[in-house]
Amino acid sequence: MDGNSTILSFGTNKGSYGPFGNPSSTNVKHFNFQIGNQFTFGGFYGSTSGGYIDSMGIYMKIHCKEEEDEFAIYSTYQKRNMDMITVGPAGVQVGTLWDETGRTEAAQIFVSYNHDTVFSLQFLFYENGKFVMSNKHGTNECESFCAVTFDYPTEFLTSISGSFRKAYGYSILSSISFGTNMGSYGPFGAPKADPNKFTFKMGNYPSLGGFHGSKHHLGVESFGVYMKPITTSMIHFKDPPVKVKKEGGQEKKV
Repeated sequence: MDGNSTILSFGTNKGSYGPFGNPSSTNVKHFNFQIGNQFTFGGFYGSTSGGYIDSMGIYMKIHCKEEEDEFAIYSTYQKRNMDMITVGPAGVQVGTLWDETGRTEAAQIFVSYNHDTVFSLQFLFYENGKFVMSNKHGTNECESFCAVTFDYPTEFLTSISGSFRKAYGYSILSSISFGTNMGSYGPFGAPKADPNKFTFKMGNYPSLGGFHGSKHHLGVESFGVYMKPITTSMIHFKDPPVKVKKEGGQEKKV
C-alpha cells in the first residue's frame, strides 16, 4: 500500500487469486495475513477515502478442537497450583508490563510483524473447560500476520527463540520462533546477526507456565516465559509395558 490500496491478492485452501492492481508499483508497503488452514475467517474491516481503499484488516474466529481428556484436565489443575519458574525476560524492560502467569495450556499464538519488528503477540489458552483469548500485547500495527495453531492437546511448546534490535533508544523484538514436540513455526520477523538473541528450551514435556514481558508504542519490548517444574512422578507414559516371553530360545513380545 502507498496510502491507497494498489495491490491485493487472495489465497484459499485450493489456490490463489490475483494480484489485482499494479505489481510493478515501487512505493508500496506490503502486508501478508496468514489465516491458517482451518475455518477461521471472521470478516473484513478497513477505511476508504476519495473512492479508494486506505486500509484493510480481517477478523478471525477462534477455531480449535473441542477436546477434553484426562491429561488436559489433570495438567491444568496441576500447573495452576505449582510454583512457577520465571525465565527472562529477554530484552530491556522499560515499557508497560504484561503477564500471563498460570495460563499453561496454549492452543494458538497470534503474531503481527514485519521484516524487523514483532508488533504484537496474543494467545489462546484452554482454561476450565473452554478456550480463552488473552489481551493483545503490543501495538495495533500489522503488515504480516500469522495464526500459529497447535494440534492441541497433544502438541505443546518445547522452545521459543528470537532476537532484539535497538531503534530510537528502544528495545524491540525483531523476530520470534516457536518449537513444539511436533515441529517448528517461524521465524516471524528477521533474526538479527548480533548478540541480542535468546533461546528458551523448556524440555520435552508440557512444562509451560505462561508468558510475560513488556510493550511500548513500537511493539513488543521484552519477552519471557514461566515454567512449571516437571518431576518423574508427573510424567504419564501412554504405552503399556511390554512383556517378553521366550519361545524356543527366542524372545517374543506379547
